[in-house]
Amino acid sequence: MKYLFGDFETSDSHVNSLCLLEGAFILVDENFNELDRLEVKCRLRPTTIPSIGALLTNNVSVEMLSGANLSHFEAVMMIQKKLKQWEPFVFIGHNIINFDLEVWIRQCYKNLIPDVYQLKKLPNKVMDTLNLARASKIVNENGLKCEVSEKNSYLFKLESLCEQNNITHVNKHTALGDVMSNVKLGQLIKEKTPVVWESGLMTSHKSEADKLINNNLLISHVAYFYGRARLYLLTHVFDHPAYPGWKICFDLRTDPQPLFDLGYGELQNAMSKTPKFFRTLKTNKSEILLNHSYAMKDPAYAGFNPEVYTERAKAVKNNQNFKELAARIIADEAGQKRDNIQPQLLPEERLYADGFASPKDANIMNLFHEKKDWTDKIKLAESFDDEKYSFFLKVLAYEEAPDKMPKSMYNEIHREFARRLNSMSGDEKWMTFNRFYSELDHYREKFDREGNKEKLDLLDKYDKFVIGIQKKFEVA
Repeated sequence: MKYLFGDFETSDSHVNSLCLLEGAFILVDENFNELDRLEVKCRLRPTTIPSIGALLTNNVSVEMLSGANLSHFEAVMMIQKKLKQWEPFVFIGHNIINFDLEVWIRQCYKNLIPDVYQLKKLPNKVMDTLNLARASKIVNENGLKCEVSEKNSYLFKLESLCEQNNITHVNKHTALGDVMSNVKLGQLIKEKTPVVWESGLMTSHKSEADKLINNNLLISHVAYFYGRARLYLLTHVFDHPAYPGWKICFDLRTDPQPLFDLGYGELQNAMSKTPKFFRTLKTNKSEILLNHSYAMKDPAYAGFNPEVYTERAKAVKNNQNFKELAARIIADEAGQKRDNIQPQLLPEERLYADGFASPKDANIMNLFHEKKDWTDKIKLAESFDDEKYSFFLKVLAYEEAPDKMPKSMYNEIHREFARRLNSMSGDEKWMTFNRFYSELDHYREKFDREGNKEKLDLLDKYDKFVIGIQKKFEVA
């Protein structure tokens, strides 16, 4: 088994529109011996405005934004090529489930790589050291050392965990620096709480998590909210009627008998109250699931004989009318949410709305990457059945080879991004010039108040850099 630790640093936090700035990966064997590594840095996409907060956090210079050896497209393709060479692996990062993993999925999507789910598709799997660290602390209080917040809860940020556990963390908030420290953190978690590491492996792919949930009457789930990791004793009731791969489970601290005689409205009202007795397990999110004995030791469950929970689980599973009514309520509420979603989505936002590319479009994508000359690549632009892929190809051409584009095609993309970047509506889901300059004013005031001349000089460089981009999009 091979573990691939990875991390991305990006231009901002808008996952559909951001730009990669750095990517780093370290491949290790099951004993954490390094086998290979890759570090990639690239220039800012010509259609992207960076967030000053992200640039400051990641210590990104203007020289890197404009002068890195690789373009964004070249960096994505270099990473993709290396990932294919390294397969199969368990991809591991810190807080990657909701950010880094989604970032890479969208880079594949927008760079016309058909296999967008490569990192989490068998034989590859995914684990998150953030989830593992939270579970590790619950299983072994004296294992990982954790900083305690002002609200008396444990902190699980990578930087804090490294500091508390004497893990060397050089070049913080750079992709390679974070990956190097996370390898050591992963190794420590495995040493301190091997049961958590093995549990993480057992749910590192949705198919395996699905089997684990279905094959156990009772299971412990490690959840995290309101600043605390918590254990729940659950039993699987039914699959989510609207979201394949999501499991609806019943929290066995609640006695289900009073719920069985409720009608639609009464049960719906009961389901809306806290604490929730229905909990959702997302099998594609690397949830940490443990033997039921762990939750039974928690104060919330320790007051009853374990047989009580077994009987409750059987009662819920065997009451078909209750399950069908609850499933109908959940389906209806999911349908209402879908109806309220704004239907007008940008191409970048349509990944989950439209699903996979058709076989024909996937073949054209492969052909696009086989072509060496951009003139030949651009000729494929109108070949796709789905127009969003035509749009992505045109954007790539605009960024990589604008001089080879037909004038009408160039103008189409130029006008679209001029519209986006100059937008002032305030509800944009991407960085705009207006948002950048608001950030600039905020940080200038902050650093001026602190007397930080070095940071003020850096802000001036960011300002001049973005003014240069703005001039390009003044006339469209």
